[in-house]
Amino acid sequence: MATTATASSPITIPTAQKAWVVVRRGSPSQSLVLADDIPVLSDLGAGEILVKIHAAGLNPLGYKLTKYLPTLPFLPGRPYVAEYDFSGTVVKGNGSCFNDGDAVYGILRPFAFKRGQGALCQYISVPAEDVVRKPETISFNEAAGLSLSGITAYAALFDVAKLEPGQSVFVNGGSTAIGSLAIQIAKSTGCHVVATASATKITLVKSLGADEVIDYTQHLPHEYFLDNPPTPRFHVIYDSISDKPELFLNCEKYLAPSGTYVGLGAPIPYLSELPSLVWKYMQVLFRPTWLGGVKREWRYYIVGSTGWGRVLAAFNNMVTEGKVRPLVDSVYTFEDALKGYDRIMSERAVGKIIITAPSS
Repeated sequence: MATTATASSPITIPTAQKAWVVVRRGSPSQSLVLADDIPVLSDLGAGEILVKIHAAGLNPLGYKLTKYLPTLPFLPGRPYVAEYDFSGTVVKGNGSCFNDGDAVYGILRPFAFKRGQGALCQYISVPAEDVVRKPETISFNEAAGLSLSGITAYAALFDVAKLEPGQSVFVNGGSTAIGSLAIQIAKSTGCHVVATASATKITLVKSLGADEVIDYTQHLPHEYFLDNPPTPRFHVIYDSISDKPELFLNCEKYLAPSGTYVGLGAPIPYLSELPSLVWKYMQVLFRPTWLGGVKREWRYYIVGSTGWGRVLAAFNNMVTEGKVRPLVDSVYTFEDALKGYDRIMSERAVGKIIITAPSS
C-alpha cells in the first residue's frame, strides 16, 4: 500500500485504505463488500480535518438506506463507504481548532457523503464543525456510537419539544440507543421520566434515570396510560420507536394540552404493512380536530433539521460533565462488520454496535 508523509506530523498517511463499501441495494450481507483500495482523501478543503478512525458505530439508518434507498439523481450514487458515526485521532488539523493527535468523535452527515466517504474505513475527512473532543472519561469504542443518536435525542428534546426542568417526560423505547440517551438527558435536566422497556431491561433503564418503567410486553403504552392516566399529564412524549400511531391518537388522556409529542421515523419491517401505516399516520397529520382529530401538538423530528455542530457540542458538554453515559451492546472487529449488522437488525441490542477499525 503506497503512503505519503505529512510535513507537520510524523504520522504516515496511506493513499489507500480498507473500507466496507455499499455497491448495490439490499441487506448489508448483499450490498456491502470489503475493499482495500479506497482512496484516502487527505487533500483537505477549507474547514476540514483528517481523522484516523479508531471505531465506528452502526445505526439503523445505515442498513435501512442500503436496503430501501433507490438510486436517485439528487443523492450520492453507489459505491460509497457505509455508516456515519466514528471516533478517532486527528492526523491533519488543517488550521482548525483541532491539533494533530487530538482524540475526537463525530459524524459524517447522512445524505452528504462527500466523494463516497463513510465511517467504516480507516481515515475520513470531515468538516471540523461536525467533530468534538472526546472526553477522557469515555473510551474510543464508547464515543464511536454517540453522535447520531446524541444529536437526535438532544435536538428532539430541546429544539423541538422545548424541554424545561420540572417537566414530566415519557420516552417510548427506553433501552434503544436514542431512548437511553433521551432518558439521561431529561433526568439530568431535572425532569420526571417514565419509559418503556421489556422485563429483562427494566433494571438497566431505571439505572439510566427512569423513575418508572412500563413493561411493553405486558401493556401497550397507550392502553396502560388510558387505564392509569399520569398526574400530572406528560409535558413531553418522545416516541423513539414510532411504530404505533395509537400512542398519539389517544394522547389527550395523558399528554397535557400544552404538551408536545415528538415522533421519529416509523419502521416498516414488511411492505405489506405500508398501506395500513400510511392510513394511520394520515389520521395523525391531516384529520382536523372538529372531525375528531387529536387536540395536541405532534412534531416530527427529521435528523439534521437543526444545526449539527451546535447540537453535537451541547450534547458533548453533557457527556463531559458525566450527565450522559454511552451504552455499548457489543464490539466487532472490522472483518466481522456483517456480524455487527446481524446484531443490530435482530432488534435485541441494548446500546450501540461498534466496529473497530483495522490498525493497518
